[in-house]
Amino acid sequence: MWAETGTRIVPSPVLPQTGLLQTGLLHEPHLSVALDSSAIAKLTPSDLQVLEGFFARRLDLPLATRQTLAERIARAVQAKSGLETPAGVSVETFLEAVARGLRDLARMR
Repeated sequence: MWAETGTRIVPSPVLPQTGLLQTGLLHEPHLSVALDSSAIAKLTPSDLQVLEGFFARRLDLPLATRQTLAERIARAVQAKSGLETPAGVSVETFLEAVARGLRDLARMR
């Protein structure tokens, strides 16, 4: 049974206090990456499966393996679609934006 008395410890946020954090919305960098929808349309549902598989496993991968795999997937996506990773955007953020574009495209069909 839980005791009704005692001290509750609530950790302070690790992230800096920003407007988004204060409103409860965390910034998702891939949402601010705009990609050409006609290039996204060149990709297939199986490409989305590859991306989703990577996202599901990436936290379990050693960092070097994760980076190598992300770069390999990005090169395949770029070759098939003609997309390029925008300047200042990480490879993983680019892949997240591609996946979001594919999901959006599937909803519109």
